[in-house]
Amino acid sequence: MNKKAMDLIYEYSAAELEVKCLQDIELIIKKLNEVEHLYIWETFRNKNDLKRQREILSRTFIKDYR
Repeated sequence: MNKKAMDLIYEYSAAELEVKCLQDIELIIKKLNEVEHLYIWETFRNKNDLKRQREILSRTFIKDYR
């Protein structure tokens, strides 16, 4: 049996993915507000640092994707 895998995200344009990335980051931060006290802040200093790092990574991804 020949199985193929694909990531559906790549059907979107860079501009569409950029919007999606920013929306996802905002959702992550919003959801994190509910459980922030449970998070172990070792990789990131706090939720603002996490957000900033995710924004940097999304810009890097979009730049590469283009």
